[in-house]
Amino acid sequence: MPEPIVAHVVGTVALLGAAVLVVAAITAAYQLYYMQTLNLMLAEVAESCARELVELVSVHTLGGSGVTYMALTVPSSLAGQPYNLSIVSRGDNVIEVRAQLQLYRQVRVVVTPNFGRGPVYAVPGTVRLGDLELSNYILIPTPQGWRAMLVAVNQGDAVLVGFATQLGPLERPGSPSFKLVGWAQQVSGLAGSERLFTFAVWNRGSAGRALVKVLNETGATLGSVELTVGSGEVVRGAIPLKLPGAPGAYIWMVECWNLVNGTLDDAQSLSVEVLRLSAVFAESISGLPNSEVPFEVVLINEDGTDWTAHVQFVDREASCAATVPAGGNSTCTLLIKLPSNPGQYTWKLRVEVPETGYKEDYDVYIHVKRLDAALRIAELNRSVVGAVDQWVRLVVVVNNTWSSDVNASLLVVDSSGATVAAWSGVVGASSTLPIDLAARLPSLKGEYTWYVRAYRQDSGEPEDEELVRVEARDVVLVRTAFYVEGFDSPPSGWHPRGGEWLVTSGGWSGGALQGRDDDNGPGGSLGKGGRRYVSAYYWAQNIWNYVDPVSGFSAVAKLYFGSGDSNVYRGFALLDSGLSKLYEVSVFRLGQSASLFLWKLEGGWGVLAKSSEVGCREGWYTLYVSFSLSSTANLVGELYDSSGRQLASVSWSTSASFEPVHLALMVDEKVGVFDELVVASGDARYVVVKGLPQGWRAELYLGGSLVASATADSSGTAWLLTAHYPVLRGATLVLKDSGGGQALSRAFELIVGGDVFEFTSR
Repeated sequence: MPEPIVAHVVGTVALLGAAVLVVAAITAAYQLYYMQTLNLMLAEVAESCARELVELVSVHTLGGSGVTYMALTVPSSLAGQPYNLSIVSRGDNVIEVRAQLQLYRQVRVVVTPNFGRGPVYAVPGTVRLGDLELSNYILIPTPQGWRAMLVAVNQGDAVLVGFATQLGPLERPGSPSFKLVGWAQQVSGLAGSERLFTFAVWNRGSAGRALVKVLNETGATLGSVELTVGSGEVVRGAIPLKLPGAPGAYIWMVECWNLVNGTLDDAQSLSVEVLRLSAVFAESISGLPNSEVPFEVVLINEDGTDWTAHVQFVDREASCAATVPAGGNSTCTLLIKLPSNPGQYTWKLRVEVPETGYKEDYDVYIHVKRLDAALRIAELNRSVVGAVDQWVRLVVVVNNTWSSDVNASLLVVDSSGATVAAWSGVVGASSTLPIDLAARLPSLKGEYTWYVRAYRQDSGEPEDEELVRVEARDVVLVRTAFYVEGFDSPPSGWHPRGGEWLVTSGGWSGGALQGRDDDNGPGGSLGKGGRRYVSAYYWAQNIWNYVDPVSGFSAVAKLYFGSGDSNVYRGFALLDSGLSKLYEVSVFRLGQSASLFLWKLEGGWGVLAKSSEVGCREGWYTLYVSFSLSSTANLVGELYDSSGRQLASVSWSTSASFEPVHLALMVDEKVGVFDELVVASGDARYVVVKGLPQGWRAELYLGGSLVASATADSSGTAWLLTAHYPVLRGATLVLKDSGGGQALSRAFELIVGGDVFEFTSR
């Protein structure tokens, strides 16, 4: 048996050992938690730096300054420990952001936006540019009195970004100077609903306060917010907006006021689209006295939010409710009881969303039939759609409920009581009779109501009556072309980039543009020691002032190949702002054959795509190009002969390394002749007619000759290929119904590719 003192010592040691193990476990758990926390904080820093880098490049490439700086809003330390940030280029406009603390590293890869500038790169190492010193690395915290900055600066055709290690004159910013950046350019929602308008304010001067407010079309303030924005900072904000109660499109203004000096520093337009909760239903109900009739209303929600709608007939018991999903539809059914007395009634149907206050009323025509009526209208086409002044067919089926013949008459009258169509005859005993009526639609486009009434010839009161909804439609032109040039005289706003350019005779229609290559335009290495230079004639306007780069643009032009033209390129060039880089869509002719090429010039030449050879004899051809720019550049070229037959097509899509801003015509080797240029936000190859009933056909005539024709597809759209006739002067648009009869003929002084005709009653 051990001595008591020994046992005590052994027990104490055991307890101390257990305590040490517990402390070690707690310490390890704390250390693990601490490490995880540091890593999480580091991840947030990397994310913040990457986001602010994207904001910096957006502001820089949208603005006109050569240098843009922005305060880096990251913590001065992580749990009291310093850390470093660095950036590395991974390609054109692709930058890797690294945040590092001891053993931990967080990496974010960002694709920077680019609005009209060259490619964006991280500065390699440390570079001094005038008074500014940029580095791809910075240690946080910075020395006392310094502030970590992100800087973007132009260098040649490129944009360099880095951290400022010496601020120079930027250490002493002047008074605040605010600019709206990253604002929502459109707000849409259900009438009466509330939407949040989001934006950001960038301060290019010293710290100060800004007031951002939204004004409607009358100048009334709808909402505002004050922000404190430090020097170089970007601060986000939001303003709740109550949308108008009336559906439609509105243009509001967003103003950014400098509260330090009382000036309006920036103002931008805000597009507002107020949506309705569309209701589709039968606009007329008929039945016997006191009968119950189910009435269905289909509710269509174009908004991005689910809404619960209430539907009821005003001052009636019938009502229902339905939740309509965002972008979807729901059906609401009311069981209505017709009045006890025969006759005609107009009930008011109301659709409302209590949550927003949205309310819209519709008229529903109610016809209660007579119990003792001999004649009843059993069937008819309840809606008629056609062109203004068009003769249309009405088919009415009349039922004789008596056991003897009835001398009957039918009258179709408009809302003023004027007779539109009439018929008289005998309806046999206990039989039905289909009656064909011809009626002429009104001469003015619009929506109308006609009434079909059945009479016994020995009575002045109608036996039965039904309603017909009538749409008289006409074409409304929407022109998507923003530039049309016939080259009958020297075009204004065009400049040569190499070559000799002049207007000459002998064009496709009137004059033509002729360019002679002199190898003094854009060019570069062709590989294997060769070099290539083209001559371009460019439109000085920035094409993105007219269209959104994401949706892009298209263009068509006529070009001529003569009998002696061989070994020559002719086509389009898309030039950057420096006029040294370009995309080219051109036709290369060699002998009696040709190929379609897509070229890219960026330092040196590269062929992006090439078509197979096609026959190319002497004559006029049409070249088509389309280009769009988002995260990728998308380029398409097509060649058409004089009859509109497509001969060749090429396309290319990849990450964009530069942004073209000028459209040009180009020639390489010898002479190029061009005519009838059309540039459009729509598809310049087609004239489009929308809103056609099923089976209708659209035709285009020039001087009595058919140029293009197309039948409406399932959406009611007819696509008329006019690539071979980009510009039609003195043309006629003819619409034919499903039976082949001419419904409408309209003459126009000018129709060009990209034109869209809406066949509408509105």
